[in-house]
Amino acid sequence: MGEILKKASWSDRVSSYGHWRTLDGPSVDLVLERDDGCDVGFEVTASGSVPGMDFEGLRKLRTLLGDQFLGGIV
Repeated sequence: MGEILKKASWSDRVSSYGHWRTLDGPSVDLVLERDDGCDVGFEVTASGSVPGMDFEGLRKLRTLLGDQFLGGIV
């Protein structure tokens, strides 16, 4: 995540960043918000494979944000 944040600091469009979690558990490790209010989510894992459950937080965030959600990366 440190590398993502370093690169994001070079952008004039990234206005804020944070972590997102629901009350029932799903989360997104890093959410970057652009100056236009759109968001990109990042799920960071050290695993050699990416099981479907790793996408659960991104799916929930996409549903919550609608068109404001630009995409997610695992």
